[in-house]
Amino acid sequence: MSVSICVEVGYELHCLTVTDAEWQMIKTGVPFADTLESSYEGEKFSYQFSFNSGSKGQLSVDYIGEDDYSSGEGFSGSLEDAHIDFDNVKN
Repeated sequence: MSVSICVEVGYELHCLTVTDAEWQMIKTGVPFADTLESSYEGEKFSYQFSFNSGSKGQLSVDYIGEDDYSSGEGFSGSLEDAHIDFDNVKN
């Protein structure tokens, strides 16, 4: 099973997919971070998803463009504010 955690950054939805084991860690409050490579309005960006870094349930997403000049905080809130999709497809 995998879990997609999606947040709105600007006008677009960006989704990080984590494994079931990673999801279990996130749910229990263990700090976890991972990077999503994606684009926004045609420019490539890296989105750093950080979970539980300040308190349990906290989620923040920072971004940096490939030119290293476009950067900032794209989302700051709680895991409850994210769109979460569970993929139960078995191979």
